[in-house]
Amino acid sequence: MSLRLTDLYPVWLVDLGAVITLLIIALGIAYRIVQLRRAGVFTLLRLSARQIGVSGLLVTSVKEIFSRVALSRDVISGSRWRWAAHYSQFAGFILCAIATTLVYIYYPTAEPREFTSVPKIVGNLGGILLILGGIYFLRKIANRGRGLADVAFTSMLFTAAVTGFATQFSRVSEEATLTFLFYTIHLLSVAVLLATAPLTKFFHAVQTPFLRLVERLSTSAMMKQGALAAGSRALKEDILLESVLRKYSYE
Repeated sequence: MSLRLTDLYPVWLVDLGAVITLLIIALGIAYRIVQLRRAGVFTLLRLSARQIGVSGLLVTSVKEIFSRVALSRDVISGSRWRWAAHYSQFAGFILCAIATTLVYIYYPTAEPREFTSVPKIVGNLGGILLILGGIYFLRKIANRGRGLADVAFTSMLFTAAVTGFATQFSRVSEEATLTFLFYTIHLLSVAVLLATAPLTKFFHAVQTPFLRLVERLSTSAMMKQGALAAGSRALKEDILLESVLRKYSYE
């Protein structure tokens, strides 16, 4: 019989940690929004949306989300391996988030489940993708050397995935001490990873596609009014987008 994780940490304590983490995330997102607002991004978005209309806004947004977010097209160029590793981590995180949501809804007391249960399958697949992508980026960091923030982010994501598997298997083996150790590290690494997300490269999964969407909408708006065709694209807007993308994008 597998160990119950609720015997290690009560549900209310994990939920409390989750609430605190969400509050920190909200503050971080608010900080990012203030940065973008001061840069004039939302003003440019509003003016562009007004020019192309509601239908144009919806069509362009759907295309951009499908292309840049769902398929990660034109997000990373020059290396198929780097794109594959990047997409592996992106898809892995989404699958792990889905698995966690399913567990929270259908297994709130964290009772042991078979490896064939849907949340287990989804979560394990996501964990494998996170580890594969993590190995690639950790090797890149070791070979080329990167900033402390890059090292901390990549290491934390990799640690969260590895300790997730370690917790799972030590729990099945009924190794109480190891399960407690791995589960504690897993919870802490996930909490730190998410709490710092708005200030790390993690947030580029949201912010970079959003900035590219603003850029695309701006271009569409100027094409509609004939500014691009006449070769008179507003220099101020062009400089704004380039500077914002360079500062806040993590490609």
